[in-house]
Amino acid sequence: MKSILIFIFCTALNISSFASSNTAKLNEAASALYTEGKYAEALGIWYGLAASGNTDANLFFDIGNAESILGHIPEAILAYERAAKWRPGDRTIQEAIKKERVKIENAVIPVNSFFLIDWYDNIMAMFRPGEWVWLALLLLGMGIMQWLVKMEAIRKIGWINGRNPLYFIGTGMLLLIIGVLSYNQ
Repeated sequence: MKSILIFIFCTALNISSFASSNTAKLNEAASALYTEGKYAEALGIWYGLAASGNTDANLFFDIGNAESILGHIPEAILAYERAAKWRPGDRTIQEAIKKERVKIENAVIPVNSFFLIDWYDNIMAMFRPGEWVWLALLLLGMGIMQWLVKMEAIRKIGWINGRNPLYFIGTGMLLLIIGVLSYNQ
């Protein structure tokens, strides 16, 4: 049974590393086409990467640049907005959106969002949803360890000294909620 689990783990690790290297190769090929001036061909590769579930802000930023050069203003703005969704605090992306909106005749200038909403978006974009959940599970585990020491179910180990476990559990629950909200966003 143990050897089967090791085999499954190694296979999954190999597949994930192959997929990431394949994505990097496709992105390099698209970047080379972009620098050669073959924007439509580069967009074909980049849109394929985006359709496969890639959520890299740089990918959407590159798509926006290529669409902008081709004169497809709405598509460029959409790509820049997707990049801003994954990296809302990036000034370069915000400037690119402004430059594209200037190109539209009789454009409606959007109203700036409330600053707390911007803060919330920036906090959610600090980590991916899975990373928030890993942090939450780590803190919840630390809280359980603290609780077990406090209940004298286990003896003190290194940094675990039986402090109030509610701090760790409360923070872990907060991070778990942030992870769920980040995923829903």
